[in-house]
Amino acid sequence: MIIQLLQTNTVIDAPYSVDPNRVYLWGFSAGGDGAFNIGARIPDRFAAVIANAGHPNGAPFVNFANTDMILQVGERDVLKGANDRRISRAKVYLEEARAPLITLKQTHDPDGRDNLYRFECMVVQTEDAPESSKNGLYYHNSWSSRDTGTTLKVAAPKDGGAVEAWLAQQDLQDVEWLKKREQERIWTRKQGEWWNTSTTINPLILVNSDKHKYMRNPTPARVIWDLHSRPPRPEGSPKGWEKRMFYWLYVRQSPLDTVAEGLVKLGPEDARLLTKTNQHLIHVARPNSHMGYLLKESMITGNQTITLRINTAGTTKDFPLGTLAVQSKIKAQTRELSGDPELEFAAMVYLTGSKDDWKAVVAQSLDG
Repeated sequence: MIIQLLQTNTVIDAPYSVDPNRVYLWGFSAGGDGAFNIGARIPDRFAAVIANAGHPNGAPFVNFANTDMILQVGERDVLKGANDRRISRAKVYLEEARAPLITLKQTHDPDGRDNLYRFECMVVQTEDAPESSKNGLYYHNSWSSRDTGTTLKVAAPKDGGAVEAWLAQQDLQDVEWLKKREQERIWTRKQGEWWNTSTTINPLILVNSDKHKYMRNPTPARVIWDLHSRPPRPEGSPKGWEKRMFYWLYVRQSPLDTVAEGLVKLGPEDARLLTKTNQHLIHVARPNSHMGYLLKESMITGNQTITLRINTAGTTKDFPLGTLAVQSKIKAQTRELSGDPELEFAAMVYLTGSKDDWKAVVAQSLDG
């Protein structure tokens, strides 16, 4: 569907096409579940993933390294637990998503140098109970026309005070906790301005208010990819279809053979692109032969040089490859695979060998 959206439309009078770097995935409730899981498997397609009141359900968050996440819940979303005790479903939603992102940030980018695993939290607050609610309790996500007035401070990991304090509150017991929160409301608009039945808390308003805040970078400086989370072949797609491109990484061996599968089990792929003047260095955290590294045409023209670097046996080893020629076949192949002009590449390098006997190869096509 995304590939089709990116194509220039010649049917209507004025041809148009979608900006491939401003495609957003947004889902509510069960759609939030889908946003987590679809987004985690093809995050390279989206500028941001917006999950509203959904459960991650085991989504491989490791793949969200370069895709912005907006996590939204309704403060008064509650569910019944043991002995008819009402607990905050909103907290459950938020923590199931927030906690793994914080852990991944601390694990892969503790100093923030690579700006990975970016996310924001939006807690929707409401004024009065909808008429359909009973005993002052709110339905799923408190999602009504009256949920438009306030939000708890949108908080990122570095500024999570408001959300941290909210999560520290005890679970709901009937509506006493809610009444207490009502007295501590944080208004983001003047109280007389929020009553607008045609408005909802729409995260895309945030997206569109700042066009450059949520933009996809098709060639991020560092890519982390859990190959086990690749999506299955879509129904009706060509035989043998599978996701082989992820930003500038390409799976050369497909399906992964036994040796490569063993390497995959060691953890996600982790590659970094370092650029200095006319020199580009691809640093591979764990050398293997099943992964290819794609390069944009702008990176290999004008006497720019390429070096492949690996860590092996506790040491760093460089493979200088010099200047590379544009491979028209690779350009055509990557454009066909992705259907995305921003994911068209002109060259690929990869490793062959094993252990301490690695060699760097410049590919003539995606097949070798």
